[in-house]
Amino acid sequence: MDAPILGQITLSYCPVIDRQRNPLATRLTVFPLSPGQELPVAELLEAVAAVWPADGPQVSLSVRSESLLFDLLNVKLSSNVMIEVPKFLATDPLLAQPLRDLARNGNVLLYLPPKNGVAQRF
Repeated sequence: MDAPILGQITLSYCPVIDRQRNPLATRLTVFPLSPGQELPVAELLEAVAAVWPADGPQVSLSVRSESLLFDLLNVKLSSNVMIEVPKFLATDPLLAQPLRDLARNGNVLLYLPPKNGVAQRF
């Protein structure tokens, strides 16, 4: 895969397994190589779609760049893309409408409380 963004980020992944031990999704954590660097959301989504196409399995994005996550919450996503949203962004009034739009689009939004880090659906 030739995606320029892959030279600007570090990725880690793990399966998301249900109680019956069935795979539900892949959790993809995205770390910027240079903190504070502006990263192109379109390039990230192209790279994700190459592995997890819209008609494919679900992927949960855990983005560790505030600006990239903010940009991600303001674009139309494939319905198989779930987004992990930390509390400080989930309660931001500027994101209320984008979060509602994503939920209306069928995207699952996961709220990450700071204490136990266990994801819960909005």
